[in-house]
Amino acid sequence: MLKVEVVTPEKRVWSGEAKMVSARTLEGDLGVLPGHAPLLGVLADGTVSVKLQMVR
Repeated sequence: MLKVEVVTPEKRVWSGEAKMVSARTLEGDLGVLPGHAPLLGVLADGTVSVKLQMVR
């Protein structure tokens, strides 16, 4: 499980738990899975995909 926060300079856009995140940053495309080192990236034009953790 990942704890994810998507923020802008003005506010938090989304916060929650996910099993995967993929996005395009200024440094290139990235995919984040559980166990990934914490990171901060500037998003570029494109789509941010958050695959949600299923709650049972």
